[in-house]
Amino acid sequence: MCQKLVELVPGDYPKKAVLVNSGAEAVEDAVKIARVYTRRPAIIAFSHSFHGRTLLTLSLTGRDHPYKDHFRPLVPEVYRLPYPYLYRGGPFATAEGCLAALREALATHVAPEEVAAVIVEPVLGEGGFVVPPREFLTDLEAVCRQYGILLIVDEIQSGFMRTGRMFAFEHFGITPDLVTVAKSLAGGMPLSAREKLMLP
Repeated sequence: MCQKLVELVPGDYPKKAVLVNSGAEAVEDAVKIARVYTRRPAIIAFSHSFHGRTLLTLSLTGRDHPYKDHFRPLVPEVYRLPYPYLYRGGPFATAEGCLAALREALATHVAPEEVAAVIVEPVLGEGGFVVPPREFLTDLEAVCRQYGILLIVDEIQSGFMRTGRMFAFEHFGITPDLVTVAKSLAGGMPLSAREKLMLP
């Protein structure tokens, strides 16, 4: 299964996969690997996102009620930024506005050399099934490459052909450093995986 998973992820480079119990555990492992690999503490996540219900994944999740009720304090060094949502309008409706917010955050809230990873859903799941503009993810990847920040793509809700391709990120032409999958991976059985970057 692991061999098949790494074959499915696009890209002609060495990959590894690890199987764990749940989507939340896949996300937690991805964050831990990013922190160990980069030796940096901070993680950037996005509004309206959903990454799980454990303490770390709740901290990454970009929706407050009902998920975070009575569970504070949450994990530190998680920074939240807007996700482009054209329907809602306002300054963060576009990729441009959200990427400007990212650059501002890296100048004022957390130094880029302190950021281990950015975690993003290529299509928001519980946040409303929102598809971002292509340039949001391509420019986000470029910022990550510029500063040596790892890009974690959370495909737990969007992977396995749910968008017409094996992984939703394939629609955007990006190459994530880590990919998390679960849910449809095992057809209801408790199984998930984290793919691509892993220390030897």
